[in-house]
Amino acid sequence: MGQVLRVTVGQAEHAFKLLGMNITDREKAELEIELSGETFKIIREGRSWIAVGATSSSHEEIAESIGKALALRYRF
Repeated sequence: MGQVLRVTVGQAEHAFKLLGMNITDREKAELEIELSGETFKIIREGRSWIAVGATSSSHEEIAESIGKALALRYRF
């Protein structure tokens, strides 16, 4: 962990770091990420991802994309 990963949302590319993961099952997961110098958590509830502690409303859409990308990458 700590590796810089990238995700594209719309026409913009965003770089982020995965700082920590806590996966309880396929329906519940908690990821700690760093995006644009800010650290916040992304929580999976069912099939959606919610950004907790994000200061920008645009981070919600980015968090959804990051959550989906990491779920595919790490198969949870």
